[in-house]
Order: sequence, then C-alpha cells, then structure tokens
Amino acid sequence: MDVSLNGGGEDQSKDLRLRELGRTVSPSEIAEVWVFPPLETLEGSTEFFLFTRFDGDRRRLYSACLSPGVRPNGNSGQRITEHGLVPADRVPLLVAQLQRRLGEFSDPLHLEIGGSHERWAELTTD
Repeated sequence: MDVSLNGGGEDQSKDLRLRELGRTVSPSEIAEVWVFPPLETLEGSTEFFLFTRFDGDRRRLYSACLSPGVRPNGNSGQRITEHGLVPADRVPLLVAQLQRRLGEFSDPLHLEIGGSHERWAELTTD
C-alpha cells in the first residue's frame, strides 16, 4: 500500500511532516517512529521516517519520505510505503540492518509512541 500525503514542497519541516503523518495514520495505531537524518552522500536528501503500526502481536513496517518531483496538483508530497508485517521482536533487528546499509550517517532518532495520542501530541507540538 502506498499513500501520498499532500505536502507544501521540499522545504517541509520534520515537525510538519510528522503532523501530517499523524493526520493520515491515527497515533493510536503507531507503535514506534525512527527519524533518519538526510543522507549526506545524496544531494537533496531529507529526513525519512520508518514507523510501525500495531497489528496484534506483529507490526506493520512503513517508511515515509518526500517524493521527488512535482505532483499533478502542483505539490511535492510525502509518500508512505508499507514494507511488510513482522513479529514485534524483529523490528529492532530490521532497523539495525537498515542503519548498517545506510552507513555511518544513519543514526536515527527513535520515538516510542505506543499508541498514545498524548505522546504523539508532545512529539508534534511546536
């Protein structure tokens, strides 16, 4: 499943993009978020998010990143892509493997949401 979030262009801040994510996916469904820094070796790179949604004792794994180019409506947008369903205890291993693949500049900010609207509100409050 791919979902496109209408955005205001490539200058969108991390906070704005997280707020948009919370409007598209209910915070009550979000288990964790990892915010990866822009890749220094890729021109025009921006932060990207990896997040999980609750699905019983498993987690659905997603990424959210800015899509290159301009959409027909004139906006560049954030794109959410589902990558699969995994046992909850395998998520840290998958994140560690992604960090190794991305290299030394990929130390992400890890945010535990746990389905809490209050925690999400703290995260996205300016």
